[in-house]
Amino acid sequence: MPAFRRWLEKRLAAPEPVLTEEERAALGGDPAKTDSETLLGLLTGTEAWWESETLAATLQQPVSRLAAVFLTHAEGPKGVGDPVARFHLGNGARLERINWLGNASPRGMRESFGIMVNYLYDLNSIEANHEAFVRDGTVVRGAAVEALLAPPRRTPPKRRAG
Repeated sequence: MPAFRRWLEKRLAAPEPVLTEEERAALGGDPAKTDSETLLGLLTGTEAWWESETLAATLQQPVSRLAAVFLTHAEGPKGVGDPVARFHLGNGARLERINWLGNASPRGMRESFGIMVNYLYDLNSIEANHEAFVRDGTVVRGAAVEALLAPPRRTPPKRRAG
């Protein structure tokens, strides 16, 4: 995902929040800090953060979710903002899975914070996927990507006996 990091930095520079309340709390977000300071502070201010099992696990959910948003939402007339995604989706692939730290090479970390993507070409749905993407920008996606985009489930408060 060669354009993910640029997109994320631009998105975090905008005034509207990018992280959910749950993500901010999990990242130890100080209410006085912006999402950019919280998330980019960890991603760019911590050397080799991906080598820390704890920090990598903490960053996995929010960064993976934001990668799913990046890959599934149109960024103007060209469609999704990633050229590799546009190629595969335009050719009828399904966005199957987002792989956390799938590319921890220096280039992978520099361009996409280590995220890689799997696309699935299902011969029975290539034409329909292509048409949906070209016609109205619909990104057909697998269950794993869909789960990243789903709103967090709220657990109901426990009732007190009595």
